[in-house]
Amino acid sequence: MRNSINSGITLLLVVIGFLVFTMLNNQLFSGIRLDLTESNLYTLSEGSLDIVSTIDEPINLYFFFSDSASRELTGLRAYAKQVQDLLEEYELKADGGINMTIIDPEPFSEEEDRANTFGLQSVPEVLNTSVIDEIVKVSNEDSIELSARM
Repeated sequence: MRNSINSGITLLLVVIGFLVFTMLNNQLFSGIRLDLTESNLYTLSEGSLDIVSTIDEPINLYFFFSDSASRELTGLRAYAKQVQDLLEEYELKADGGINMTIIDPEPFSEEEDRANTFGLQSVPEVLNTSVIDEIVKVSNEDSIELSARM
């Protein structure tokens, strides 16, 4: 009987300790990010850091991405996640100079109307996803060279 009570108290203390550790971790280290990608996808260049540090007035940045319209487009979804993460890094480094709003424009909604005012169009529902293999990130130089060969 005493062992089961001790086990219960120990389990309760472990759970409470874990919750306290998680809350402290979120409070103390929320601004610390570590880019472990091979090509430093989420590390801003010195030039980018210089630019965001000199922003005088807050910039409102709107990231439109339709979760429902891209459900079958896994490559596009992965790329959109990379873009969103990079934009969040800019927002973090700008220290209030960039305010990003993420908008998921559902069909026939105010968000879709807002996207249209920016000149954005929805992904057609008849999009043939079988012809899309993957999305590959290339440098400007590589894309210019490839297009010149075509």
